[in-house]
Amino acid sequence: MKCTKCEEEITSSNCSIREKGKWRTRCLACENKRKLEWSQKNRDKRRNSQNKYARSIGIGINHPCEECGKPTQKKGGRAFCSVKCRFMNKVEKKESGCWEWKAKLTAGGYGVWDRTKLAHRVSFEMFKESIPTKKHICHTCDIRKCVNPDHMWVGTSKENMQDAVQKNRLKPLKGENSPQAKLTWKEVKLIREKKMTGTNLSTLAQEFNCSKSNISAIINFRSWRV
Repeated sequence: MKCTKCEEEITSSNCSIREKGKWRTRCLACENKRKLEWSQKNRDKRRNSQNKYARSIGIGINHPCEECGKPTQKKGGRAFCSVKCRFMNKVEKKESGCWEWKAKLTAGGYGVWDRTKLAHRVSFEMFKESIPTKKHICHTCDIRKCVNPDHMWVGTSKENMQDAVQKNRLKPLKGENSPQAKLTWKEVKLIREKKMTGTNLSTLAQEFNCSKSNISAIINFRSWRV
């Protein structure tokens, strides 16, 4: 039997795979060549379809960076040439010099970067230096969502608290504003007026649901001072 492609005589040494007791009509060299051509043709076809889809959604084509304008490729539908550009795209620069964070904030008012990191700490490490362990990043501008590294300094927890006290940012909650308060200023005034009329401590404590020591401290101005 001769090969239908190259017309070479097919023998046991150059035959292709046997199937159901019959020899294939091509020799081993021609069969391997056919498989290689088929593989390359389908590979190019598959790659062309993938490239066509990528270009249709803007991937694989150079776009200007949304922050600095440098040519780059889109990732996730956005075009940023670096992590810094992606970070600065979420910042709004104010006349005061603060870089206010426009993205997600924590309950305390600090910016959030990549879901778990605090934006002001990331900014300090990105533009200045790494933060030592067990150190805090303190603001000189006292604006929590500011991420300007020039408005930050490294300090301990104690130094951070001392800075807050000096700037009068830690105002203790007193009177009825305290979460532990059981009375209001109106009730405190009423307690002092009733004591002036001769009402004893036990009666006042029972009436206002307080201890006698608490009533005594109110009457003697040891607590609830203006």
